[in-house]
Order: sequence, then structure tokens, then C-alpha cells
Amino acid sequence: MEHGYRLLQGVVLAVLLPLYLLLTSPAAYAQGDPFTCANDEYFLGRYEGGTTPPYTGSQLSSIDPNGMPLTNTTIGPLAPVAYNGMGLNPVDGYMYATVERVEVSPGVAHGTVYRIASDGTVTSLGVPQTGGTPLANVRGWFIGAFASDGTYTIGNGSTRVMAHVDVTTTPPTILSQFAMTLPPGVNRIVADWDYNPADGMLYGWANVPRHPVVINPATGVFSDLCGGANLGLTMVGGAFFNASGEFIVYSNAGGTLYEVDLTLPCSVTLVGTFPPGNLSSSDAAACQANFLPVELTQFEAILDGQALNLVWETASETNNAGFEVQRLAEFGNVGWEALGFVEGHGTTIQPQHYAFRVENMTTGRYRFRLKQVDYDGSFEYSPEVEVAVDLPSAYHLTQAYPNPFNPQTQFSLSVAQRQHVAVTIHDQTGRQVASLFDGVLEAQTTRAFTFRAEALPSGVYVVRVVGERVLANQTITLIK
Repeated sequence: MEHGYRLLQGVVLAVLLPLYLLLTSPAAYAQGDPFTCANDEYFLGRYEGGTTPPYTGSQLSSIDPNGMPLTNTTIGPLAPVAYNGMGLNPVDGYMYATVERVEVSPGVAHGTVYRIASDGTVTSLGVPQTGGTPLANVRGWFIGAFASDGTYTIGNGSTRVMAHVDVTTTPPTILSQFAMTLPPGVNRIVADWDYNPADGMLYGWANVPRHPVVINPATGVFSDLCGGANLGLTMVGGAFFNASGEFIVYSNAGGTLYEVDLTLPCSVTLVGTFPPGNLSSSDAAACQANFLPVELTQFEAILDGQALNLVWETASETNNAGFEVQRLAEFGNVGWEALGFVEGHGTTIQPQHYAFRVENMTTGRYRFRLKQVDYDGSFEYSPEVEVAVDLPSAYHLTQAYPNPFNPQTQFSLSVAQRQHVAVTIHDQTGRQVASLFDGVLEAQTTRAFTFRAEALPSGVYVVRVVGERVLANQTITLIK
């Protein structure tokens, strides 16, 4: 998944689908994992029944977009509930649904929001409220979609009430609520809508008459698209943007998907149908591959003596096999090197903490990064962190003795890490007058050097030591 380290990308493709109901306590959360899906995978829901109880039930299907006709895989059992306003939350990866119609059951009301896991289990979160007051006008035909910040925008398609809802609370909290505004003299019954990842506006499908509309989610103001022309489709139950950013609508007649060109002259193109063509509900959607990103919220390096601790944290993960820790030293020509691998937590919406320790650091400047790897082998790199290491024990150069000297003097050198070193003598003009060593010194090994100056005149000279991680000088005086 080449999703990169996103501190949550602002691209959302809402997923709308009916699902089955498991009556549980309103305060309880469903068990199970978030939804993951293949690129451009379609999810479609259906319910069989009329406008009054008893309803036959709701069911969720996954549609493979490759091939015609499209293959259909059923997810979850039936339940006597008619859903509308389904969406996939981009923050936690779970489905949420608003009930449109339901048989009379204790604790169940029109407008109730449900949280759905990938195995189909469902938890009632209750009717959205603000200050203890439930959402007004909750009866009827509900439609909904998620913005990139996880705000659930639901609306009543017939009475045109819009509300922005926080689904992380129980019951869900109404963040704002207002009446939608239609063009003068126009009545719209909107079948469904979805956030456009390109501009953040809501695009929907009006069944009266049958053409697309755009809705400003900040004000609820409607505008007609395609000149308000009837595009000729039979009753449409779903409208959504697929992973490629194309606007798709789902016609209840025969279980058919169409791509709609929203620019004049508008056109409708068949996407596909699914056997046996009996999906007849109100919602449809496409899901972008690996919807929930690996969200890196912290990555830092902490020195601990000659060791370095790398620590990082994720807010959420999808299909995360783990992290390869890589280092780049600013000296030498080694390039990025892999230091080790830390296993990830697969798919999770819970914060995860990681640590990796690098021993025996030496003086120098380093950069570190994480290579996040998915189960399918795809990967992305994290931002880099830079560390400067200054260890006093990286080398030890003794004072020359005797100093002043005639005709010779001695000194010794040791290094903390094996490296190439050159030891030379220079006069006051900087001219090299002798080379005492040019080779590899082993770590923690002391080497003694003798400088003989019988052929040199009296004066001040400089001992120069240059290594991969060593740069040192000292002056010596020759007196004859």
C-alpha cells in the first residue's frame, strides 16, 4: 500500500451500504476489525420489503469491479431493518449506518446510528443528540457520508434536515444542524450523496427529477448539475465517488452501476451489472484500496551514552507487516543501511508504540528513517530524523614526548572504531615533511609513533591525524 506516512490524508471516499442489525446495548461497541478492501472494490446493500413492517431484512454485498457481469459476494446475515445513510469512517475504518425504517423493538428508533465491523457485527450507538436533545425530524429517508476528519454528515432526503455528527461518542453528538436550502420553487428528494475528495463538496442524486446535484456541506445550499436535465435513469438508490474519483450511481432496477459525467453535456455510461440482478436497496459505494493509512504521529531519536533509542508511535494501521529501521552516515559512502526490523500490528485503530535501540554509536552525523512494509510487500518511507553524535572517547592522541625534542619524539594514538587513518608532519607553511602512517587502525588498539628529524631544521612542526572519524592536531618544537 503506497499510502505513505500520512498524518491523515485529506482524501475520503465514503462507502454507503445497508447492513444487518444486532440488537445490543447502546453503550456497547461491536467486536471485529475495520474494513479493508481491494482497489475500487464496490460495496452494495439491499433490503427486501416494503415501506411498512415486517421487513424481510438488509444485506451487504461486496462487488468485484473486474469483469462483466460483476461478481457478488454476500457479507453478513439478513435482519429485519431498513438502513440508509451508510458510510465508511476514514478515521477508524468502521462502517456507520443510520436506520431509516425498523420494526418496533425496545431501544430502537428511527435515526439510530450503528457501528459495523468487517465481520458484520453491529452495535447501536443511539440517536444523535446535542445537550440531551435528539436529532430533529429523524423519521424518513436518511442519507450520509463521511468527511476526511471523520465527521458523519447525515440528512433527511425528504424534509431536508442536515446534521454533522461525531460518532466517537455514545450517543453520537450533533456538532451542527440546519435546514438545507433548495433553489426557489424546486423540490428535491435526494437518494444519496458522497463527499467529493477533490473539492470537499457533497454530490448527490435527486430522484425528482433524476439528475445530479451539488450540496455545500457548510451551508446546506443545493445547486443543480447538468442543467437540471433528467438523465433518463430509473430510480437511483446510491451515489458515490469511486477510488478513481469518478461519480458512480446505482440504479435499483436490475442492480446496475453507471458512471455519470458531471460536466456539460452530461452523459451516463454503464459500469456493470451483477447476477442475479436483485440488489434493490438504496445505497452503493466504492472503496479505495487500504482505506485506513498507517498514521505516524511520533518519530524521534534519543541518545543514551554510546547508544541511540529510536521511538515512534502510530495512531492507526492497516495491513502493516512492520518497520525496517534504516541509517545513513554522513561520512563514508555506505548509503542507507538496514539495521533491523520491528513487527507491526496488522490492522488496528488503537495507538501503538515502538522502539529500536542502536548500540555502539560513534562520533558523526546520522540520519534515520523507517521503511513501513505491508503484507503485500508494498512500502513507504517515514520522514527522517537527524542525530549528531560527539563522543569524547572516539580517539585518544597523547602529547609528544619529549617536546621540545632533538632529534626525535614519540606519541601514541588509539581509536574507538576501526577506520583508515593518516598521520603526517607539517611545517609552519603547511607543507608535509613526513608521513608516519597511512592505513587502518583497529578499534581500541594503541599504536606508538616515532618522529625522527635529523634532516630538518629547527622550528615548530604540526602533527596532523586525519581519519574517518578523527581529526586532530598538536604542535611540536625541534631545537638543535
